[in-house]
Amino acid sequence: MSEKKHPTLLAHITGLDGLRAIAIVAVTLFHLFPNQIKGGYLGVSLFFMLSGFLMTYSSERKCYFVDMSARKFYLKRIKRIYPSLIIVTLVTIGVLYLLAPDSLGGMRREVLSMIGGYNNWWQIAQNSDYFTRISGISPFTHIWSLAIELQYYLIWPILYFIYLFLRIKKSEKASLAFLSTLTIIAFAWMPIRYFMGTDITPLYYGTDTRIHALLLGSLIGFEYVHPSIHKKKPKFRFAKPIYILCMIAFVLAAIFMDGQYKFTYIAGLPGMAIIFAIIVRLTAEKSLPFTVKMEAKPLKWLGDRSYELYLWQYPVLFLFIEMGWNEIPGYQLIIIGIILVLSVWLHSFTSFLFNEKQPYRFREFISLKNKKISIHVHRVACVCIVIFLIVGIGGLAKAPALKLSDEAELKAALDANAKVIDDSTDSSDRKDIANAQTLTEIDPLSVDYSATSNSAYVSKENMVMVGDSVMLACVLSLQDYFPDANINAEESRSVPDGVTKVKKMMKNGKITHTLVIGFGTNGIISQAKAEELFDAVGDDISVFWINIHGNKLTWTKQNNKMLQKLTKQHSNLTVVDWNSEVSGHKNWLYSDHVHPNLKGANRYADLLDETLDRVIAEQEAVRQSAAGEN
Repeated sequence: MSEKKHPTLLAHITGLDGLRAIAIVAVTLFHLFPNQIKGGYLGVSLFFMLSGFLMTYSSERKCYFVDMSARKFYLKRIKRIYPSLIIVTLVTIGVLYLLAPDSLGGMRREVLSMIGGYNNWWQIAQNSDYFTRISGISPFTHIWSLAIELQYYLIWPILYFIYLFLRIKKSEKASLAFLSTLTIIAFAWMPIRYFMGTDITPLYYGTDTRIHALLLGSLIGFEYVHPSIHKKKPKFRFAKPIYILCMIAFVLAAIFMDGQYKFTYIAGLPGMAIIFAIIVRLTAEKSLPFTVKMEAKPLKWLGDRSYELYLWQYPVLFLFIEMGWNEIPGYQLIIIGIILVLSVWLHSFTSFLFNEKQPYRFREFISLKNKKISIHVHRVACVCIVIFLIVGIGGLAKAPALKLSDEAELKAALDANAKVIDDSTDSSDRKDIANAQTLTEIDPLSVDYSATSNSAYVSKENMVMVGDSVMLACVLSLQDYFPDANINAEESRSVPDGVTKVKKMMKNGKITHTLVIGFGTNGIISQAKAEELFDAVGDDISVFWINIHGNKLTWTKQNNKMLQKLTKQHSNLTVVDWNSEVSGHKNWLYSDHVHPNLKGANRYADLLDETLDRVIAEQEAVRQSAAGEN
C-alpha cells in the first residue's frame, strides 16, 4: 500500500512510561490503602488506554515498514506476557503451599483461566454466588485486567485488517468511522447494562463493558499517526491548562470514586476514559512539554517495570493477609519493598531471557561493597526462586480440585434460608408496638432513654432485620429467638444496597421501633453511607448494628472502627460485638472464616438476644424510675 512517510513512527514514544508509572502507583495504593484511595483502580483504565494506543501505533509502524504479520504479533505478546505470568503464578503457589496450603483449593481451574486468558469471565462466574466472592479471595484476583488485554490482543489483528480493508477499498473516513462506531457502542454499553439491572461484578470485570477504553486508545492512536492528520501540524492552544485539569480530575477520582457507587458505572468509568485519552494524546505530542516531564528517571524506571509490579503486588498482599502479617504496623511499606525487589529481579530475568543484548542487571541492584557477598546473595536469591518454582508446580498438582467441602454445605444453607425468608409472612401487618408496654402504666415512647445504651425505645417485638449473607446463614436461629421479626437478608448485599433497602422500608412504614443491621461484610462502611442511613431512620428508631468478622477481609478493622465511631455520633445506635465473640472460635464458622455454621448461627442469635436484653433491662429500670417519680 502506498503511504506518505510517517515522521512520527519511531520505535519508542517518549513520555508513556511516565503514564504507566502513574497508573501502577494508583493501582498499588488502591490495593494497599483501599479506604483512602477509593478510586485507585482507575489506573487499570489508564493501562487499557495506553495498550489500545500503542497497539495502533505498533501496527501502523509494522504496516508502514511492510512487517505486519499476525503470527509475529501474537508471538511478541506471548513472549512479553506469559513468562512473567507463569513465574509469578508458580512462585506464589509454591510459597502458599509451604505457608498456607488451605488457600490453594480450586487453584487449578483458576490458573487455567489465567493462562487461557479468560480469568475475568471465570471471576464473574465465581462471583455469581456471593459466598464464593468472600471465600474465594485469591492471590490472582487482579489478573482479570490482563485477561481483558489478552482478549483484545486476540481480536486486534482482525479489527486492524478490517480497518485497512476499508481504508484501501473505501476511504480513510470510512475506516475511522468503523472504529468510531465500535467505540461509541462500547461506551454506551456499560451504562445501558447498569440500567438493565446488571450486577456490579460483570460491569467491572466484563470485556464487553471495559473494552471502550482499549477501543478509544486505538482510535486516538490512529489520530496520532494518520498521514492526513499530520499534513498540517495540529494546534494545541490550551493544552497546558487542559492537561493540568485532566490530571487533577484523575487525582480526585482516584481518591473519591468508590467502585460501589452507581455513578461509577453510569458516567464515572466512561468519563475517566475520555480524560485518559486526552492525557495520553497530549503526553505523546512532542511539541508539548509533558513528554519531557513524563520522562523523569523515577517515572521511567517505574513505568518500565509496571507489568512486573502489577503481577507481584496482589500475591504479596494476599500472603500478608493470609498469614496475619497485615496486623504489623506499617506493613504496607514492607509489602512495597518486597514488590520492588521481586519486580526488579523478574524484569531483569525476562529481559535477559528474550534479548541476548540485554545485560542481566539484578546483581547491580543488590551489589554490595564486598563483591563475594554480592555474588552469594544473588545465587541464594536464584536458588530460592527455583525452589519455589518447583514447589509451586508440585503444589498446583496437589491442590484440591474444589474449595473445601463445607462450602457446598454453606451454599445449600444460604439457598435454603433464602427460601425460608421468601416464604415467611411480611411483618408489616403485625401487631402494633402498643403491645410492648411493660408492667408499668407509663407510655414507653414518652420516656427519656438517653442515660441507657440506646436513646430510642427498644423492643424485641416486630423487629426488622436487614443483612447480607452472614445474617442469611443465621436465619433459622434468628427465627427461633425472634419468631415475629421481619428478616430481610440476601446474598451479595453491599453497604449501599443495604442502606437503600432500609430507606425503602422506612418509607413504606415497615420499621416502627427497632432495627437490626447485619451488613458490612461486602465492602467498606463509609461515613457518608452511614449518615444517609441515619438520616432515613431518624432518632426515634433504635438501631442494633452487628459488626463484622473476616480475617481475609481487608476492611474488617476499618468497618468495626467506623461502627464504634458512629455510636458516639448517634445515641440510638448500639453495636453488637460479633467480631470479638467469634474470634478464637473457628469451629463456629465455615472454612471461609466469615459465615457462621449451625453452632455459630446459634451463638450469633444468642448474642443479639443478650445485647437486646441488656438494653431493654436498662430502659425498664429508667421506666420504673420515671413511674415512681410520677
